[in-house]
Amino acid sequence: MNRRNVVCDPQTPPNSFDCWDYSIELSYLENPQDLQLAAELGKTLLERNKELENIIKTHQSTVEEQAQEIEYMKKQTAALREVNDSRLKIYEQLEVSIQDLERANHRLVIENTSDKKLIKSQCLTIENLEARCEEFQKKIDEINEQHESILRQQTASQSTNTAQTQTFVWKAPAMQGGSIQQSAASRGQRPFQEGSIDSNVRQFHTTVSTNDEEVTELLRQVQEARSQRTREQKKVAELEQQLTTVLQENTTLEEQLNVLRGKAQDVKNLQEEINTLEEVRRGQLCGRCLRGMESKTHDELSIMLNQEEYDDISMAESFINDTQRDTVSVTQETLPTKIKKSKANKENKEFRMLLWTTFACIWKTPSLIFVFFHTIWYIKNECVMPLLLKPFRIPIFILRKVLPSKSSN
Repeated sequence: MNRRNVVCDPQTPPNSFDCWDYSIELSYLENPQDLQLAAELGKTLLERNKELENIIKTHQSTVEEQAQEIEYMKKQTAALREVNDSRLKIYEQLEVSIQDLERANHRLVIENTSDKKLIKSQCLTIENLEARCEEFQKKIDEINEQHESILRQQTASQSTNTAQTQTFVWKAPAMQGGSIQQSAASRGQRPFQEGSIDSNVRQFHTTVSTNDEEVTELLRQVQEARSQRTREQKKVAELEQQLTTVLQENTTLEEQLNVLRGKAQDVKNLQEEINTLEEVRRGQLCGRCLRGMESKTHDELSIMLNQEEYDDISMAESFINDTQRDTVSVTQETLPTKIKKSKANKENKEFRMLLWTTFACIWKTPSLIFVFFHTIWYIKNECVMPLLLKPFRIPIFILRKVLPSKSSN
């Protein structure tokens, strides 16, 4: 009986079939029945090896698919980080705009107080002018009374002068010498009285004209002051309206800032969860922690995901509705900027929907990782280890079948 000794080459990779010495087993296979039995065993083992190769191929395909999914998740996490950075920049810009609005609000409050002081001073000047107008009106009434009394005196003096002239004319034939002297004296007195009356009337007319000019000037000043007062009142009303709108806008912006801060906190929490998932993927967390993360059932996870998606979508819609409100601000925006903002809001809405769908996918990554490790464990225990132990099992199985027959013989 020939005995075969096999020497393993250290440069070639180790193979259990090549390094095994089958001389002992072949020594027991002397009968044709033993050879037939060994052939059948080899055939069954080959079929089993083919089946195991097919199973390994299927598991390799699943492992490749899961690796592709993990790469896709990595890309999604990178995109989410970029989105988080952009949202933080937007929050900073909103804080800067809120500070600018607070400064504008403070400036408007100061202007409002100064305008109120100016209106008070204008009201005082108007009251003073009205008092002066009343005084001038009283003076005008007094001057009119004096003018009427002077006119009465003038008419009375004219009537007496006409009567005296008529008496002198009738008495002229009787008294020629003395009458001529008296008539000359009366004629000398009459122009003197008429000149004094004319001078008084002229002075009265000049004073009346000057007083009329002053009154008209004062009335014009009063009218201007009243018109200025109405303008100031309109300006104050407009400033109060602007102040109320700015205060409302400030409150809405504060509410939006609080909402955005809450969303930033949510994003930070999601970032922390993503980091934990990356640590799990890299193997920095143990299997017990992973099993603890997977302790929840699939139904509970689906309910939580649906509830979170509904809450996040409702928050996003409320934020979009708040941002789309038409707020009347001090610095009015032009039409192109409004169009750009509406487009940006639409893009943000679409991006938020994509963001929350990716978050829902990320929530499922622990289960995928668990399935991945479970398949690897299954392949290791059910496929790889039996294949590695097959060379050791074949001779033992043959010995168990052959030795009892030898002992019986």
